[in-house]
Amino acid sequence: MSEQQVRVVLADDYPLFRKGLSKILEDYPHIQVVGEASDGKSAIALCREKSPDVLILDLELPDQDGFAVLSRLKDEGIKVKTIVLSMYVTETYVGRALTLGARGYLSKLSEPEEVVRAIETAFQGELYLSPGLFKAVKAAEGIPARPPNLPNLTPRELEVLKLVAQGLTSREIGERLNISSRTVEHHRQSVMKKLGLRRQTDLVRVAINYGLIRS
Repeated sequence: MSEQQVRVVLADDYPLFRKGLSKILEDYPHIQVVGEASDGKSAIALCREKSPDVLILDLELPDQDGFAVLSRLKDEGIKVKTIVLSMYVTETYVGRALTLGARGYLSKLSEPEEVVRAIETAFQGELYLSPGLFKAVKAAEGIPARPPNLPNLTPRELEVLKLVAQGLTSREIGERLNISSRTVEHHRQSVMKKLGLRRQTDLVRVAINYGLIRS
């Protein structure tokens, strides 16, 4: 990618982990760590104060979990691209994080190079799931490696499905596709009805299953 500076905040309750990751990122001149947080409150405050491009967020924080942080950032309209870095790799956790607006999800067992790829990908506005995590989610949930084609979805419904799975709100999807929020909701409900889904997290599962989310 270009050498445009990417400003990053690290949020993890283990100082050794934060310092280690910060040290690793020093080897990449285009990535600058502008703050570190040991809890959710500090992470949110740093995102307000520093306006970072990317937040690396652990799910286990002492005062509030990473999901609460994601929800608060979304509610406040703080425009930071969040990558969850966690030991918990399940469809439920991944789906919930993406639904709350996370732009990536990595296992803490990921190689440093993969963390850098995720930062670069999120910075560019894309969604990143590590290949290893993608396979683990499939295996854990018994998802077939090559699912059949999505049934009877229109091109517009496919677009809406992909964007909903990426955590965008109806308003954001409407702005991107130049349609009203009400029309987005209509497409969302149509997709859920056609696929027999009940929850929005199920849309994330389907998007992962059918390769609509980049990994």
